[in-house]
Amino acid sequence: MGAKTDVKKLVIQATLPLSGNAGSAGSDWKYLYDEITSLGGYGNLTDLEIDGPGAATIPEDAMHFSSVGSAWLEKLSLPSATELKNFPFRYCTALVEADLPVARKIGIGAFDQDYQLASVNAPLLEECDDYALRACNGLREISLPSLVRLGSQGFRNCINLALISAPWLEEAGTFAFSDCRSLESITLPSLRTTGVYIFSYSTKLTRVILPGNTLCTFQMSPFGNVILAPANAVEIVVPASLEAAYEKEQEKEQNLQ
Repeated sequence: MGAKTDVKKLVIQATLPLSGNAGSAGSDWKYLYDEITSLGGYGNLTDLEIDGPGAATIPEDAMHFSSVGSAWLEKLSLPSATELKNFPFRYCTALVEADLPVARKIGIGAFDQDYQLASVNAPLLEECDDYALRACNGLREISLPSLVRLGSQGFRNCINLALISAPWLEEAGTFAFSDCRSLESITLPSLRTTGVYIFSYSTKLTRVILPGNTLCTFQMSPFGNVILAPANAVEIVVPASLEAAYEKEQEKEQNLQ
């Protein structure tokens, strides 16, 4: 029993659809907890891989507020998961790396406040729900080449995030990039609509580049009062054909101050 605690990686092959959370007696997900218990406890476990036909959807609250994953999990691999429901890996405070190669949607708070999270591989991700990656302070850069929709507070309080690549992002929710205090410039070629205050308190931001040929409709003040001060004005760079339209948008913004 004791020797088994030297195992660093646990691989789960899910043959049936998963449901419930790791602490729920009788749930299909509970066997994950049982597997770890059979190893003699968490020991040196740091890595978790969940694969198989039953792992296409990761259930709501899978590890949220459970002892499984919240403290020891550093590396997560979900090779088969196309969707993560709400809060499955929230507060996994040791998590550094998440590999989601086929995920197309991650739900509300999926990785919320995973403070050490530094790497997210999600090349097919199209929809990222509200505060799915909020306060992931380990993130310094992220590339989401298929992302179309980012929910409210999606990257809020990612204080070290300096580089964001999301070329197909069309919709960004309220406070989506708020409090990203290392972000100096962002390019969003496909952005069409936003919630309010999407860049508020991102105090280093000086340039927002919108090279698309469709006018982006900002709801109310995108920047918030804090960064429209003269000492830290934000330049919006747009195609010449849209400059007049954006000037009107900025006039509206200033009138809200």
